[in-house]
Amino acid sequence: MKYCPVCQQQYADETLNFCLEDGSSLLTDEFISNSPTLAFRSSFPDLISNRSFQNYPSIAILPFLDVSADADNEYFCDGLTEELINSLMKLEKLRVAARTSTFSFKGSELDVRRIGQALEVQTVLEGSVRKSGDRLRISVQLISVADGYHLWSERYDRQLEDIFEIQEEISLAIVEALKVKLLSNEKDYLRKRYTDNVEAYQLYLKGRLWNRRTADGFKTAIGYFKQAIEMDAEYAVAYSGIADHYTLLSFYEALPPSVAAEQAKTFAKKGIDLDNTLAETHASYGVTLGGFDWNWAEARKEYKRSIEINPNYLAAHGYYALNLAVQGRIEDALRMSKRCVEIDSLLPIANANLAYFHYLARQYEKAEEQAKLTIQIEPNHFSAHWVLGITYAANGKFAAAIAALQNAITVSANRPFVVAELGRILGLAKKKREANGILKKLKDAAKENYISPLNYAKIHLGLGEIDSVFDWLEKGFEERSTRMPFLLVDPQFDGLRQNDRRFAKLVKKMGIEAAE
Repeated sequence: MKYCPVCQQQYADETLNFCLEDGSSLLTDEFISNSPTLAFRSSFPDLISNRSFQNYPSIAILPFLDVSADADNEYFCDGLTEELINSLMKLEKLRVAARTSTFSFKGSELDVRRIGQALEVQTVLEGSVRKSGDRLRISVQLISVADGYHLWSERYDRQLEDIFEIQEEISLAIVEALKVKLLSNEKDYLRKRYTDNVEAYQLYLKGRLWNRRTADGFKTAIGYFKQAIEMDAEYAVAYSGIADHYTLLSFYEALPPSVAAEQAKTFAKKGIDLDNTLAETHASYGVTLGGFDWNWAEARKEYKRSIEINPNYLAAHGYYALNLAVQGRIEDALRMSKRCVEIDSLLPIANANLAYFHYLARQYEKAEEQAKLTIQIEPNHFSAHWVLGITYAANGKFAAAIAALQNAITVSANRPFVVAELGRILGLAKKKREANGILKKLKDAAKENYISPLNYAKIHLGLGEIDSVFDWLEKGFEERSTRMPFLLVDPQFDGLRQNDRRFAKLVKKMGIEAAE
């Protein structure tokens, strides 16, 4: 079987080399199976194709190859690639393949034209970096996917301190080569510098490299970002990076909300005070307003401003979707979440969040399908297994739910809120002894680590111990537990929402109301 990466037509005739519809080179099953990205794209073409950009030039920026003698320069090469992607994604009339898609080809020996066809772009930028002390040699070439010709190439032999000029020159050269029509302020975006301090910049790149969804990864990233602002006290995006990671530590329950809130709010406010023209600073400030202050209206203003500045800034769309969901606007949250997947169709967290919003919308079949799809993208993404488990439970499939959550616990390294979901479902499945065992396990863990009161409340909910549920929910309210705002919309609490006045009083006290 052969496959056209442009129109998705499949051909059983192994002698064909070109698509009969559009003339594109056909890909073989073996070629597709060697790339997770291609395998996923061939299975789910409707999720990938974005025909709204078909009249605009398009480009994929492949991860720059590190040819330095020092093996520790991967962060620099990846960071340079990401900076170029992020810069060009701000342009309205240029389609740029998302980071997740392009980085799936990192280290690949596949032909650049084939990669470009798979990513459905007209051009591919590839390059290499040789870094030795303060000397840089960066080689880049822009290649036409249609015929393999080089549209532009350049080699930069410069000092490390010239990295910002090099990034700007590459971006502007791409725009010129592809004849992208820039809007009035878009050249300023390409020339925007977040810092002039090369040491701070390198520390920031190292922090981004550690932006992995584990508590240890978040803490390591924060350490690098803090070193960056020691080198440049006006490095606004580094402050945003610190704020975002403290927020994530709270959301993942690796820090008490009070501790995370103090740090996140301080750094987010400093970031936006330093530069309020950045999508990053508005989004970071907004998530502290919503996540810690429960000030949904002001948070929405920040997300909207972030998206106005950069319509492709995925984090702002993701935060906005959560904001809308908390206030019961599930359909709007779904639309916003789908926009995240449109921006980066292979990003696991974007796909897992979409599954979660389907779950909140009581669209359990879609939630299950989307969760399984996310697991296909990234088998060890714990959120997908978690959503799959709670979706099974909502449908009364307790055995399947227990199995899914056991997988989630394994890949999440025993994250407390995932463990608590298993305890709740064991209670629903009439496995009282096992549920109480998990309750004890969490209380023992609380002697050394933070455990959200909401986790205890959920297990008592599964056991049908309603007075204990409200005791713990009240404690969660007092602590401003990060996941508490989802009480309004989570199907797990439908029974209390409909039948217990204490629930309505609690929600009112939290200040949750319909969004405008």
